[in-house]
Amino acid sequence: MDYLKNHCWCHNSNWDGKGYDCNIIVGLNNYEDHNKEDFLAITTKVSGFNQNTYDMFGKLWADRGISEDEIREQFQSEYSTLKPEVIEWLAENIDDGKGGDKMWCIGDEEYLMTDSGGINIFFQRRKDAMAFIKRWSKWKKPVHYTQYFTDVRKKLNLTTMRYE
Repeated sequence: MDYLKNHCWCHNSNWDGKGYDCNIIVGLNNYEDHNKEDFLAITTKVSGFNQNTYDMFGKLWADRGISEDEIREQFQSEYSTLKPEVIEWLAENIDDGKGGDKMWCIGDEEYLMTDSGGINIFFQRRKDAMAFIKRWSKWKKPVHYTQYFTDVRKKLNLTTMRYE
């Protein structure tokens, strides 16, 4: 898992489908070796209907004489999302902020369909992001640790378990 502190934005959150402004992203992609095991351990594949893409292109296909069922089938997508036990852990272990604001999110179905190469978990607080990594990462700490504003960039040496 990788840690990025920056001004972050999830344009469609799981809370209400609206934007979620945050400070930290814990990211996993399934194409880097250090992430593959973690990615497979915390995600599951699900299928959904991509309504936005259908709205943009479905009429064009219908105008070409393609049946509604065939068109709808083309806009079914398989994507990765967090396993229920991971969502449950987040809900139980990440306290809400003042006024009941959620201090974490993932993207909603539409958002997750656009990123087949990984998954991001968005956090407001460093302590929550680090607790998530400690609980769910094989390495127990971020492999890439980046703080954009202070230009801190560290990479975990997986042999020595020290940052370089």
